[in-house]
Amino acid sequence: MSTESLFDRMQTRVKSLQREIQKLLECEKTEQMKTIGNLESSFISLCQETSLNQRHLTAYEKRKMNVSLNGLQEGLEHIKYKLKPHNKLRWDIAGKEKATQEEQKVPEDKVPSAQQIETVSDESALVVFENLIDKTSNVTSCLGNTDNRGLDVRFLNCNNCCLYLNSWIRDCQVKGMANCKVMIGPVQTAAYVQECTDCVIYVAAQQVRIHDCQRCVLRVQSKQGSILERSKDIVFGPYNYQYPGIEEDFQKVGLYCEKDSWKKVRDFQFFSNRKEQHWRLMEESGDDSS
Repeated sequence: MSTESLFDRMQTRVKSLQREIQKLLECEKTEQMKTIGNLESSFISLCQETSLNQRHLTAYEKRKMNVSLNGLQEGLEHIKYKLKPHNKLRWDIAGKEKATQEEQKVPEDKVPSAQQIETVSDESALVVFENLIDKTSNVTSCLGNTDNRGLDVRFLNCNNCCLYLNSWIRDCQVKGMANCKVMIGPVQTAAYVQECTDCVIYVAAQQVRIHDCQRCVLRVQSKQGSILERSKDIVFGPYNYQYPGIEEDFQKVGLYCEKDSWKKVRDFQFFSNRKEQHWRLMEESGDDSS
């Protein structure tokens, strides 16, 4: 079998799965629960086929399949995430519509400023820190006891803030931030950094994905390395954030990385524009501004 026909066949399977995932996103929850298992099996089969046929693929085809598989995995994870019940804790400074669930006032010493907290009893939780401006705060106290449950944390649309999260969490998204410094404890799964500008972010996770960012410093520790897409002027440095109990938190999430894991960067823009340098490595003794 020729390399071209093999690659084309696998890409056909990719497109078929993409259509099925998109179709499933529009279905009712009951249908999603019935079908998600079959799609995951098809995805795993495609991953295995790709792995077994690595020697038959060119470097470009390997990269293309890697991007395709990552996209499929994100789609499946999104559906699974929607199917899982969540306990939502939202800090909303924009004065948006109040929650219909039971609300309670949060003590001012526990949050950047006095806000409303929306709670729904469940096994998991989603915590959102949103629309903060000119704040410096340790937001760890907002999380409560995380020893028995993983939290999904979102930092969204903040400006000129310095935020500390001294705890392990299940997964993390940092999106729409500007002129911020965000320091996060170990992340059990993946961390997503999106649409951020002029920020310094400390994050340790199984994988760190950076999309649509500009002029940011990422101090990272990542078991699978960092993935860069549609970004420029990014500086990578070693994760050196410290707080009492961080070693125990690393053990809880099972995050053991090589010392130089921060240097492992995959730039998916490279093949489209080889002349433009989108990122660089920090000098190991450098500071956040280097």
